[in-house]
Amino acid sequence: MSKKWMAGLAVVLVAGGAGVMALGGMSWIDEMGLRGEERRVRSRMEGYWQARVAEDVDKMSKYAHPAQPIVPQPGTLITEAFEIEGIALDGERAVATTKIRTHIKHTQFTSKSKEITLEDPWVRFDGTWYREPRPTTLQDMMKSLRGEWVPPTIGAAPSAAETENDGGTVVPGGSATEGESK
Repeated sequence: MSKKWMAGLAVVLVAGGAGVMALGGMSWIDEMGLRGEERRVRSRMEGYWQARVAEDVDKMSKYAHPAQPIVPQPGTLITEAFEIEGIALDGERAVATTKIRTHIKHTQFTSKSKEITLEDPWVRFDGTWYREPRPTTLQDMMKSLRGEWVPPTIGAAPSAAETENDGGTVVPGGSATEGESK
């Protein structure tokens, strides 16, 4: 075999290998586990964290679960950067291991940045991924610590405990019964 023929064969093999890689398309992404549903949930997660870094509450609210349509307000915990390190997908629920760099901003002081790794749960509802409902008020957070907090559900009637207020009862629609001032 001549050197020229072998060089030509090498070019064909290299070009052929590149063509196979190109035809394989997303195979390298498939190997990283970023297929189908995982790509969709990762995209939603990244959108949320990008909005959080930008302190864009309008965009952040688009990722809140419809059962908990609370518009998040920028708080004292400022997110500077994030990295989604991995996603565990289990049917209608996904949990991302997310590293964030954050600091506390207060009127009287600002803390140094700190890196935190957290578990960020998401759920699929009507085909769209949302942040899993979580305690948002101090009262709900205290209930959560005692194991008493129950996530909201869509279309569920409020429980007696949820409707009690200063001796009166708030009925759906906002009207009040005796014992409660409006």
